Amino acid sequence: LATRFLEYGSVVSAQELFEELEMWEDVITCFRVLDKVKKAEELAVRLLEGEKKNDPNLWCVYGDITKDEQHYQKAWEVSKHRSARA
Repeated sequence: LATRFLEYGSVVSAQELFEELEMWEDVITCFRVLDKVKKAEELAVRLLEGEKKNDPNLWCVYGDITKDEQHYQKAWEVSKHRSARA
């Protein structure tokens, strides 16, 4: 349902549902669509400093936000050189 909201442009509703479902990468995507880049970056940092520090997809999302190549390198490392995206 949240994905449908996002597809139809109801980004805030999608973001709220994604938060309830703890689908953090999708929450970050919503923040970026809403031009809340700072909030997206803060959430990514919070997650990477905690429970998701070894999540290569989240490191890539963080790289997308910051445009910093180091984050893609980190994604490559934590994926043990398996992440196609990194």
